[in-house]
Amino acid sequence: MKRFGIMFIAAAVVAFGLPAYSASSKETASIDSFIALKDYNRALFKVKMLNNPELIDWYKGYIYYGLCNADSAILYFQKIINDKKEDDRLKLSMSEAYLWKKDYANAKRMALSITLGTYDRSYAYLQVLEVQAKDLKWTKHYSESRNLYKEIIDSKETPESQRVRAIVESAEIAAWQEHFDQALNELSSALNIAPRNEAALLLKGKILEWQGEYSKAKKIYIGIVESNSNAQEAKQRLEKLMWVK
Repeated sequence: MKRFGIMFIAAAVVAFGLPAYSASSKETASIDSFIALKDYNRALFKVKMLNNPELIDWYKGYIYYGLCNADSAILYFQKIINDKKEDDRLKLSMSEAYLWKKDYANAKRMALSITLGTYDRSYAYLQVLEVQAKDLKWTKHYSESRNLYKEIIDSKETPESQRVRAIVESAEIAAWQEHFDQALNELSSALNIAPRNEAALLLKGKILEWQGEYSKAKKIYIGIVESNSNAQEAKQRLEKLMWVK
């Protein structure tokens, strides 16, 4: 199962550390080493040799999380929660595991249960919203998707980069629905925040092209390529407009 690239990097298995009830470092050092190398099958074999049931559950949860096995990861994470041994790292990882299953209700619930300590629950919750919004977008539930993007855009807790990304995604939906003026207005707000944002500029160029404003679109594509020589889509679109003066 593929991980969502934007999600919860802070909860990487290689950095989770041992819980308060862990066994000795000698007993777990080889397991930690295998996990750091992403050799989860050997780590799982070593875990079976431990004598501490709580530690076994804890390790199995993170190993299956590392293997992107959502059902097994959630099973063992839930055992830890039932024993009241959870921490924010576990909740963060469990929220992502629910996302893999597209179980957005439980992903949000787990994100919102994070305390305002090591991890910021508002950050985790906003990531869940973004993944759900994108899923709704690609399944053509445009109104629901735009509502979630609006929640991200309007939140005071949203980082600038995520706000810009949400504006562009929402504007693209408007463009797909041929609400071009609305989409361009939304893109203007994104470009006011990040004037050189390539995704916003590219979408603006495409909309202008769809509206028959070829010279304006060409100018935008030229600017993108001048800033990023590897911008393949902008290059391809520019080549198609070489006839435009």
